[in-house]
Amino acid sequence: MIRCVILDDEEHALDVLTQHIQRHGQFSLIAATTSITEVLKLASDGAMDLLFLDIDMPGISGLELAKLVVDQCEIIFTTGCPDCALNSYEIGAIDYLLKPISYTRFLKAALKARGFIKRTKSEASSVTGFFYVKTGIKNSVVKIAIDKITHVEGLQNYVGIYHEGKKTMAYLTLKELEAALPNDRFVRVHRSFIVSIAAIVKIENNCIELNDVKDVINVGESYKTKLWEMVRKHTLGGS
Repeated sequence: MIRCVILDDEEHALDVLTQHIQRHGQFSLIAATTSITEVLKLASDGAMDLLFLDIDMPGISGLELAKLVVDQCEIIFTTGCPDCALNSYEIGAIDYLLKPISYTRFLKAALKARGFIKRTKSEASSVTGFFYVKTGIKNSVVKIAIDKITHVEGLQNYVGIYHEGKKTMAYLTLKELEAALPNDRFVRVHRSFIVSIAAIVKIENNCIELNDVKDVINVGESYKTKLWEMVRKHTLGGS
């Protein structure tokens, strides 16, 4: 299921895209909003896969907003301006939709985005044993064994990978590393943290204790459902 968010200052445009998304069973609508603040929070929480973003927003251009969230989700721009297409692709958008948006045109763009998202996840799941990451030292890489990772912390434009009792800093985004880790062994539990299911020792009061890790990790509200789905797969007894 592809988690979708719509941001537009026009209620009619929100209604049209809402109806289009709800017609297709492989897309789930998380929010249809006029609030930039709400979208920024959803992006930082990792709560969406695909953002339908109006370019012509009051206060801040959709193009400028896209630069803030492009590392957290894929983007399809919506606009009434045909000349905006080039700029949208330069930012890394999957596609753009010219208003008024027909269901046929919406579906073409949405399926294109879905294919890209699924390929990214599929390629990530093929990484099973280890990978190398670049550090801040020129011509230097560090080998990371996946089964030795306890958790990963997102820190602006880089991440801290905790493994074998040490911390390796890598110049990646949390989104990029999340895509590279097997999604049946790792789960995002907070906008800033990914944890290894195998490393979880205890979960109590929305706090996670990890093996050989002193500090607990708080579970973000929007990540609870996914975490418990993963945990239940490894739980014996009870319902």
